[in-house]
Amino acid sequence: MSTALTQRLARRSITLKSAALAAILGCASHPSWALQAEAWSKLWAPGASIPVCWASAGYDAEKASIVQAIRSQWEHFGNVSFDWVGDCQASGTRRMIKAKVQPASDQGGGAAFETGASGLRSPFAAETGTIFFPLNGSLPRLQYLAVHEFGHVLGFGHEHDRPDNPLANCGTAGTVKGTYFTPAFDVASIMNSGCNVNGNMSGELSGGDKVGIVKAYGAAVGGMLLSDSNSGLAVTAAGGAVHLAPLKLSSGCTKNNRDCTWTYRDGMLLSDSNRSPTINAYGGARHLGLLKLVNNCTKASPDCTSTYRKGMFVSDSNPSVAINAYGGARNGADLMLVNNCTAATTDCTWTHQNTMIQSDAGSILAVKAAGGASNGARLQLSANCSPENGDCSWTISKGMLISAANPALAANAYGGATHGTPLVLVGNCSASITDCTFTMTKGMIVSDSNASLMMNAYGGAQADAPIQLVNGCSSSNSDCLLVRTQSR
Repeated sequence: MSTALTQRLARRSITLKSAALAAILGCASHPSWALQAEAWSKLWAPGASIPVCWASAGYDAEKASIVQAIRSQWEHFGNVSFDWVGDCQASGTRRMIKAKVQPASDQGGGAAFETGASGLRSPFAAETGTIFFPLNGSLPRLQYLAVHEFGHVLGFGHEHDRPDNPLANCGTAGTVKGTYFTPAFDVASIMNSGCNVNGNMSGELSGGDKVGIVKAYGAAVGGMLLSDSNSGLAVTAAGGAVHLAPLKLSSGCTKNNRDCTWTYRDGMLLSDSNRSPTINAYGGARHLGLLKLVNNCTKASPDCTSTYRKGMFVSDSNPSVAINAYGGARNGADLMLVNNCTAATTDCTWTHQNTMIQSDAGSILAVKAAGGASNGARLQLSANCSPENGDCSWTISKGMLISAANPALAANAYGGATHGTPLVLVGNCSASITDCTFTMTKGMIVSDSNASLMMNAYGGAQADAPIQLVNGCSSSNSDCLLVRTQSR
């Protein structure tokens, strides 16, 4: 960034003393608008890992706060992530977002970043943008600046520039049409710096922002796989999710650590930290075979796929072996395949906690308890799910789909597993009742009571479609593919 531009942006930084200055809060003009993007605004691909380097030395505490704010918001809800690679280098060919951090000249701070993938820079180019952190040390203000600016990096513009902005005191409504990701102007949007209801002092996404990021990029994927022997232990890629990384149990996992979260899709367990590595029976599925991440898996390779049955991940290549915490569930235990697993062996069973179940036919569609998680509530697809909505979240354990909003309720083939049976929440389920348990294989959810029946978005995968059991499903029918999970 040139000295002249830095000075111009510094003059535009925002103090907290003047309401008039609030109209220009945060950053330089962006022609596209939030939870909307103009045709020229180049978005990233869903699932992208966007490389970011630091174009300024020092300020480690502020940088850590910026990273945490973005991880807890955009990354937590959307199927997109940022790869924080450290300091920018002056050599090489890799292009990345070059973020500069420096103190502001006032108490409020400010920032400016380019919009979308156009912000990528070569090692020799100027920075993509700068965050001027407030001199008063306000963490909420810094979090706002971070999440707002990286909303621009994701391709979103200012909410108050939308053509449907009705508020005279909230900037000037735009005139250029764009791609809408939310249906109407949102005064609470993190991207509304003209008259944000939180006074630009909160890094929290609004409900509309959460819907918008999912519509633009799909919902965040993955969830922790917890040991049934010890729920404080989760599966992790030891040393980071790279090719040939071993799998172990860790007591230090959190849902925000992508080395600890996994997407179960088409029978594969994929790393969320690095989108290509998949859990593989390394050297072939055999008793005492090691599990490692490999980057050449496909759903057609049975050493890379497993069936989730009664809480066990059973190898599709060799159904006599299942994933086991070898030597017992403890911190640092290796994950291996063994041939003596049963559903009663808790070192062999796993819980996918608080996950959304998405349709392969549309990444914004997820299974929801219609009208709220109550006894008798029917399951249907919803286009308005978000990870923090308990009515859209499920704990998958011992073959049961348990409501995250009300753990006393689980999905049931209501009236018995027959063709056309609706899926309903009931309060008397257990792992011994086969109308309440399901096997997940090759992207389908199969009834344990009748293996010819699979869950289906009845009438087609669309908003409000009821979830029913049908007997004509296959892995080529996207209305039957409901196993794409993401953390709550």
